[in-house]
Amino acid sequence: MGCEHGVADHRCTRALLDAALAAGVARYLQQSIVMAYVDGGDDWLDESTPFVATPTAAVVAEMEGMVRAVDAGAMAWCILRGGSFVGPDTAQQALLQRLREGREVVPGDGSNYLAPVHVADMTAATALAIERAAAGAVYNVCDEPVRYGDYVDALASGIGAARPPRSPERPAPASCRADATAIRQQLGWMPAPPWLP
Repeated sequence: MGCEHGVADHRCTRALLDAALAAGVARYLQQSIVMAYVDGGDDWLDESTPFVATPTAAVVAEMEGMVRAVDAGAMAWCILRGGSFVGPDTAQQALLQRLREGREVVPGDGSNYLAPVHVADMTAATALAIERAAAGAVYNVCDEPVRYGDYVDALASGIGAARPPRSPERPAPASCRADATAIRQQLGWMPAPPWLP
């Protein structure tokens, strides 16, 4: 799988769902990730895309399955599949530091896609989903996907660092060209902060 941020233990999801149902919560939002999708190469990946067969994706699938098993009429749930977080306090900060120090190496040729989402945009999507999402909706939440090599080159250029070398012998992460058309059209979500710091 490509760049991943942490996936909560599915037991936490079970506990949250049970508590929400017991308390009579009207709306429930579950954060998930687009990085669980199969490697799409250059193809666009919408919400119907299957998950890859890895242990991490299996946890994501189980987590989402718990939410989907809830009667949406009893509690209106929505799943937001976020992209790779960028912005303050994300893995992007460590990447920038490696670029400054000349320690970053791009695995493969860098042609795999990354689906970034700024943490502020993820917050905005969450607020919109609470207000407007239909019960049982599932949305990809990400900015325009970018090839990973172009992404790190742009970051390096922005801080005056050297373009990182490519390493063809290293396997490239899965390509995640996630399509966020649904949330843009249905909820009016639009990414605002750029993924460049």
